[in-house]
Amino acid sequence: MEEANVSSAFAPEYHVGVQANWQRNQFLGTAGVHFKKINGSKEKDYSETNNKAGQDEGISYTGRAVWMVLSKTKESGFHLGGAASYRTPKTTTGSLMPNTVRYSTTSLSYINKIKFLDTAPIIKVNHDLLLGTELAAFYKAFRFQGEYILNKTYRNENLPTENFSGFYVQAAYLLFGGQQKYSTSHGAFSQPSAGRSWGDVEVAARFDRIDLNGTEVKGGSANGWTLGLNYYATRRFKVQLNYSYVDNDKYASAFGQAAVGYKENGEIAYSGNEVDTTRGKGGNAYGILGVRLQLSF
Repeated sequence: MEEANVSSAFAPEYHVGVQANWQRNQFLGTAGVHFKKINGSKEKDYSETNNKAGQDEGISYTGRAVWMVLSKTKESGFHLGGAASYRTPKTTTGSLMPNTVRYSTTSLSYINKIKFLDTAPIIKVNHDLLLGTELAAFYKAFRFQGEYILNKTYRNENLPTENFSGFYVQAAYLLFGGQQKYSTSHGAFSQPSAGRSWGDVEVAARFDRIDLNGTEVKGGSANGWTLGLNYYATRRFKVQLNYSYVDNDKYASAFGQAAVGYKENGEIAYSGNEVDTTRGKGGNAYGILGVRLQLSF
């Protein structure tokens, strides 16, 4: 139902910019130059304030290359890809906060808005380098995919480089004769075809990990397990049921807003550095049950 934590934290969102795609036989290439994010009213206010103060809105150079091998019948295929992005700080991070970046995620549910995983504002940033690798394959009703992302935040004034990373692996299977579908123009899976007149049912599972603990910045790390059941009723309507279990470490404190353990004196700790590990490892673990009905038109 939702992206893996590493994707929602690092993968480039919608930005103003220019992008070009190239496709030939088994190869797909994408490259673009992009500027500030397209977000909500808060980010819009940040950007306007910073622009009036003369701050540069930032720029990103992003590229992706994919090798796609499909069978003649398109019943099976293999996907190998890589991506890189050079990014300078954007004006949508905060008001009058130049050279600042921030990474966070809502932990597999956008309904619960609390972000346990949050680096807080990272100041004196020169640029970020985002690197990613992708691997995927499918055969008839079965599909698999995985991705690893590394984000390197380079800082000014001899401050240490902060390295954040994460990955996920997931698989799915259609139970009633359906066929997985792959889009060569996007280099990604699309909605599968159903095996019955009434639709098809797909079971899915995923493991994902994210680590926002760098050298000085401690934004937390987490492991997530998700089981899914998808009912494709028609080409335009589907029902999804997910159960996820998230295990956050002691540094995943939602920027000091969430309790993550106990101090040595027995008081509640809101910072990972204050947690007395003799009283427990600290952090938060919880389950999420989600249902989604989707109609596309």
